[in-house]
Amino acid sequence: MAQSKHALLWARPTLHLTLLIGVLAISTACDQQGSDDDSGDDDDSGDDDDSGDDDDSTGDKLPHTWTAVQRILADSCGACHTTNNREQLGDLHRYDEGYEMLVNRPAEQLPTMQRVTPSEPANSYLWHKLNNTHLQVGGDEEPMPPADRFPLHDSDLALIEAWIAAGAMKN
Repeated sequence: MAQSKHALLWARPTLHLTLLIGVLAISTACDQQGSDDDSGDDDDSGDDDDSGDDDDSTGDKLPHTWTAVQRILADSCGACHTTNNREQLGDLHRYDEGYEMLVNRPAEQLPTMQRVTPSEPANSYLWHKLNNTHLQVGGDEEPMPPADRFPLHDSDLALIEAWIAAGAMKN
């Protein structure tokens, strides 16, 4: 019996060491697998682009989609530009309606210019209103959005410009 107790005491540290090595091996394998998956995600579609921070600092492609533009316009302009308040622009909170009322539609303040002319930010009245250059092209009234209420960030303006320049697609 004394020998079996001694053998059991000797076996425990060996067992613990074996288990520890096994856990470390599995942990290392999982870390290596996870790092491969993470690097693959960054290269695929840019799922981390929600904040826009990575795009500004690295110069990567902006997520210039109507979905992203509509979110910006709904957040910054949608409080006033709804069906109830500004019927001519429709409701910027509504995905389809907002797009249909902006793209290839004449601007009421400057009927010779479209609100959004695909591939041509310089010929898009929306772009001029957002940049306070609308008076220079013959428009009138205030720039939008009013700076004291819902200012747009430079990254938002860059995304909108990129969307128009890329053809103002509904995607």
